[in-house]
Amino acid sequence: MSSKSAVITTCIHKGTRADALVDTGCDLYALIDHDLARKLCLLVVDRSERLLGSFSDAIGATKATGVVVFNLELCGYDEKIFAYTVRSLSDDLFLGKPWIERNRILYNAAAQRIRHRRGGIDLRLKGEEEPERVHQIRVARLLPGAPFVTLYKRAQQRTEGYEVRAISLADI
Repeated sequence: MSSKSAVITTCIHKGTRADALVDTGCDLYALIDHDLARKLCLLVVDRSERLLGSFSDAIGATKATGVVVFNLELCGYDEKIFAYTVRSLSDDLFLGKPWIERNRILYNAAAQRIRHRRGGIDLRLKGEEEPERVHQIRVARLLPGAPFVTLYKRAQQRTEGYEVRAISLADI
């Protein structure tokens, strides 16, 4: 009997795409691949190595090389994550049982759907198309304050309207 794993597409650390396995058998909140964490220069909050016995009982204890912190974005829902770094993970990121419980995740294996009830969103499984509204947000044109003011003044002079979706307070 074979079934698809619950692997979702996420964005971590400034928009980097990563595959995350939603793992009901993992007693840890989150794990991230050591090489990926180094490549992205994630903030290391603890460098001490420790054994993680509850992560991989089938092959024995696995050694964590530290703890990092980063932002995890799931279809527009952001969360700050602390994760153990582990060498040679099969996926970029593992999200364990404590993460599942905290975010009230509901997994329907038959329908291949994952519902993030805390954020009120359906998560995309690996390989699924991004919803159109999420895609529009990602490709939106971002402008600093000065060019925005110029465009706004031009828009006031025209009869047709402009639509503004968001602006950062840091740029004003």
